[in-house]
Amino acid sequence: MQAFIRFIIRFHLFFLFLLVEMLALGIVINGNSDRKAKAVSSANAVAGAFYSQLNVVTEYLSLRNTNKLLAQENARFSNLLKTSFKNNMVRKVEIHDSAYRQQYFYFPAKVINNSTNKNQNYITLDKGSDQGIEVDMAVVGPNGIVGIVNSVSKNFSTAISMLNTKLILSGRIKRNNYFGPVVWPGTDYRYVELIDIPSHISIQVGDTVVTSGFSTIFPEGVPIGLVKNHSIDKGSNFHRITLELTTDFKSLSFVNIVNNLLKTEQETLEKSVEND
Repeated sequence: MQAFIRFIIRFHLFFLFLLVEMLALGIVINGNSDRKAKAVSSANAVAGAFYSQLNVVTEYLSLRNTNKLLAQENARFSNLLKTSFKNNMVRKVEIHDSAYRQQYFYFPAKVINNSTNKNQNYITLDKGSDQGIEVDMAVVGPNGIVGIVNSVSKNFSTAISMLNTKLILSGRIKRNNYFGPVVWPGTDYRYVELIDIPSHISIQVGDTVVTSGFSTIFPEGVPIGLVKNHSIDKGSNFHRITLELTTDFKSLSFVNIVNNLLKTEQETLEKSVEND
């Protein structure tokens, strides 16, 4: 109300001018019946146009309000959808056989953040300690290795990606069982390198390289990549081997987090031997 009063005061001269003009027009019209008829007709036309536009504006404002209510209702409905809730249920793939003891549990997880364009890339997953996830669990995708869990909160975890210059894995050439470290040189997200393979070893383009099993993190035989090319530098005793990763990190969506149930037992034994 105060804003309206301030508006009137600010433009009072304009409104006074309009009032005088309307009085003058009224005197002229009342003095001539023909002009009066034309004025009434014109006034009716102006009023009709005015109310027509007013109706359009009213309908527009009403539509905006309706759309707002629809958006609120849509948001309320969306909040009730299953997709709005985080799934904390965990399926464990278990093996029950009297001749075997299960060594690995697989926890399905969804990738909710992933980088591929840095020297040290990480992946965020939608499972955490409340779902049984721990640091140093392996992460594998449908087509091969992905990384290793390095940090865990109650409902989320991050994994150091294979696309990280700090990560070193043990890989084995499936055809001849020779093994060596697998590293990412920090350039192309599609390729990693298998190093320290002696120059006298036969390497073929297309050879499959898998995890060696020489760690307590990754199961043996998980695909890493295929030999894209290889060479021997002058004066070197080792191959330079480029692997094309079997995992497409640009399209990574769902993974499995792998828990080695015998990890503690193996590590305890190995430490006791080292201390002897």
